[in-house]
Amino acid sequence: MAKKSRRSFFESHNPVMKEEAFQKSAWEAGQAGLVIEKMTASQLDDLKAIDDAEKSAKADFDQHNAIKFSGQFHEAIIAITGNKILVEFMHNLISQSALIEAVYGSDQNNSSICQGHTELLVLMEAGKVLESQKWMDLHLHEVESNLDFSPQKADAINFAKVFF
Repeated sequence: MAKKSRRSFFESHNPVMKEEAFQKSAWEAGQAGLVIEKMTASQLDDLKAIDDAEKSAKADFDQHNAIKFSGQFHEAIIAITGNKILVEFMHNLISQSALIEAVYGSDQNNSSICQGHTELLVLMEAGKVLESQKWMDLHLHEVESNLDFSPQKADAINFAKVFF
């Protein structure tokens, strides 16, 4: 039996992995009302600090920390719900999507993605549930569309850069 090449494996599995890992958008956006209702001023300040750290990392072209802070941001938002099962579920999805983004994220700087989550925080602070939900969906779809699953990308992955 012939062994599949790495390229063949990635070409056949990555669209499924991407689709499954980025389904967090539906879960996260669906919780916007509860998050807005429960969010304290202290939690909002914590989210703003994470957002600032993420934007700083992006400005410094520090992909590792930008992805780390983005994941922390999404986990902090969902933690506000107080639903431990949902928090664990989202942690797993965020971990998978962060790995996918680290490996397959485009090297191009997408300006809307680089803005961080500031606009979302403004919407949430203003209590705008529907607008927050729409923003989350759009943001996560932009991140997803910025992924590069081309065979050339799979052959050029530098795992030492991704993990160390």
